[in-house]
Amino acid sequence: MAASKHYVSNLRFAVLKAESTQGTMVTPADADFDSRFYGAELTLNLPVDDENSKFGTGDHGEDEAIPAEKTASVVLRTKLHYGGAVTTEPNNWKLLKACGLVLETYAGTGLGLKPLAAGDDVTYTCWVFDVIRGGTPTGKIYKLAGCMGDGAIYADAIGRPWMAEATLQGRLVDIIDCVNGDILALTSPDTALPITMCANTVSMQGAAKKISSFRLNFGNDVQPQYNQAVSGCVDFFGIVARRPRLQMNPLMVTDSGDDDSEDTYNNFVTMDATAGSIASSSGNTTIHVPRPQILTLAQASREGLVNYDINYKLLRNGTVDANLPEEATFEVLQGARA
Repeated sequence: MAASKHYVSNLRFAVLKAESTQGTMVTPADADFDSRFYGAELTLNLPVDDENSKFGTGDHGEDEAIPAEKTASVVLRTKLHYGGAVTTEPNNWKLLKACGLVLETYAGTGLGLKPLAAGDDVTYTCWVFDVIRGGTPTGKIYKLAGCMGDGAIYADAIGRPWMAEATLQGRLVDIIDCVNGDILALTSPDTALPITMCANTVSMQGAAKKISSFRLNFGNDVQPQYNQAVSGCVDFFGIVARRPRLQMNPLMVTDSGDDDSEDTYNNFVTMDATAGSIASSSGNTTIHVPRPQILTLAQASREGLVNYDINYKLLRNGTVDANLPEEATFEVLQGARA
C-alpha cells in the first residue's frame, strides 16, 4: 500500500542516521537533518492473509485477517556535489553508504566510496516527516529502522546535475503524530553547487567518449533478516548480492578507434585491457571502474537495459588496480588517492 501525503501539503522530508547495531533504531536530532532529499516516496508494506480468512461456515462471512511482516520502502534522491575540501565528506554521501558503499580516507588527498562486503549490513534509521502547514505545524512521523537499499548515480542529460538515488527498505517501527517541537530543523546543509553533466571527461577501455547521459546502477539485491521473535518478523535488511551496471548514451563516435558502439565483440574479448572513468569538469569527483566488460545488444536487452546505449558489466577489480580492494567493482572518488 502506498502512503500518500497525510495532509494537503508538499512539506515532506526525510532524515537518515547510521545505526550502531543493525536494526536498532536511533533517534535523529536536528544535526542529522543536514541533507536535502528530493521527492521522498514512501510505501508501506503490510501484507495480510486475506485470501485464507474465510472458514467453511456455509455462508459468506469472513474471519479476521492476520498481518505478517511490517516493512516499508523509501525512495530518496539528492544532487551530488563536492564537499568543499578533498577530505570533507559531503553530508548526502550517507545515502550512498546506506547502499553498502564503504568510505575510505586517503590521507590528505581525498575520500573514496566503494561497494564492499563489509558494507552489506551497515544499516540506517530513516524517519519520514509529513508536515501540515501553519504557524505551529504538526504532522506525522514514519519511523523505519534497519534500512538498506539499492541505488544509482546518474545524469540524465547534458547540463543536468549528477544525481544519487536510492530505494531503502526497512522495518516499520511506528507511525506517530508529531507536534511542532518534534519537527526537526534543517541544520548546516551542504550548500555547494552540484556536479553537472557538462565538460565531463569520459574514458572507457582506452577510448575517450562523448556521452549525453550515464547511469551507474549499484545492482544491490536487498533482503530482510527475518526474526520471528520480534514484532513485524524482521530485524533489518541487508545486501545479499550485487550486479553493478554502467549505461552511457553515446553522443557521437569518433574516428580514433572508438568503435565499441559498433564492434562489441572485439571490445568484449579485450574487456580488461584498460579501466574506465567519468570525471567532473572540475576534476574533484570521479567514478572509477577498474574492469568494465561491454555487453552485447542481446545481453543488454535481456537485462532490461536500453540496448542502443553502451552498457557495461562492472567486474571485480582483482589485481588490475593496486589502489582498490580485489572485490571492488567501482569507486566514487573525491579528490585523489595520493
